[in-house]
Amino acid sequence: MLAIARTLSGECYEDKTQDKRLVAEVIVNRVSAGHFGDTVIDVVTSPYQFVGYWNPSREISESDMQIATETLRDWYANDCNALSEWLYFTAGDNRENNFRTEYEEE
Repeated sequence: MLAIARTLSGECYEDKTQDKRLVAEVIVNRVSAGHFGDTVIDVVTSPYQFVGYWNPSREISESDMQIATETLRDWYANDCNALSEWLYFTAGDNRENNFRTEYEEE
């Protein structure tokens, strides 16, 4: 849970709760996919992925912890299967990330 919350503190603005949830889903979806890493830690610490884990832009908030907890609870309740189709995201307009199912070179 803490690894997801730390990642959220580096990848999302505090007031963008839906964005936080989708980033958390990308993390667990990657674990479910099986080729990004076997654990949440493997996924968030993969080279050149989730820069926010290594360099948080703000302190971990109560909202980060709550969303991390809820996402993990939902993922376990779903037998550790993907919670959505999202596997990738990039920074977007209006302080929100853009989510997608396929990798795209920038």
